[in-house]
Amino acid sequence: TSPALSMGVDLTNAQQVNQIISGMLTHLSIQTVLVGVVFVALWMRWGSSPGKMLLQCHIVDAHTGGPATTRQLVIRYIGYYLSLLPLGLGFFWIGLAPRKQGWHDMLANTLVVRTDPK
Repeated sequence: TSPALSMGVDLTNAQQVNQIISGMLTHLSIQTVLVGVVFVALWMRWGSSPGKMLLQCHIVDAHTGGPATTRQLVIRYIGYYLSLLPLGLGFFWIGLAPRKQGWHDMLANTLVVRTDPK
């Protein structure tokens, strides 16, 4: 028997399948929001995420070079998903763009820069 049948799921029952899909989408949405809150909080506090900290980089406003605003950071996080959609092209764009910005950075008007050694 298939795993779905052994779990008591009737794949011919549209209502049951819709409930399962709805539950999965709800779970995915909650995870996406929670991860976003963590990333934006890290970016707000330190201007960086753990990976960027290891590379001694931080996120700044593209015009002023100062700290990015909360609005910019939220747009940047949402932009990650837009960068991923077309086979990750928004991330490959970093290698092509003169200022090394991905689509998420262009949308949020941010840059990732190296931290000056202290």
